[in-house]
Amino acid sequence: MSKLDNALNSDCEIIFLLCGTIFDIKDTVKKAKEKGKMIFIHVDLLDGFSKDTTALRYISTEICPDGIISTKNSLLKAAKSMGLLTV
Repeated sequence: MSKLDNALNSDCEIIFLLCGTIFDIKDTVKKAKEKGKMIFIHVDLLDGFSKDTTALRYISTEICPDGIISTKNSLLKAAKSMGLLTV
């Protein structure tokens, strides 16, 4: 998270967020979007969320990232069905 400001103020167009908690993720995504960045959240590495489709649905509707990163094929398929980009 300490390098987030560097990424937000850089020329990069996409941010891959590899950390975060249930308490700060919404604000982080909001900051990225305000700077015109696409943001992908690595949902396997988030603290405070279960690694299931219910958490993913919450992330999709309430946090609104552009996409997710996961090693779990079932989450990637569910994310695609929710309109999220996936890695």
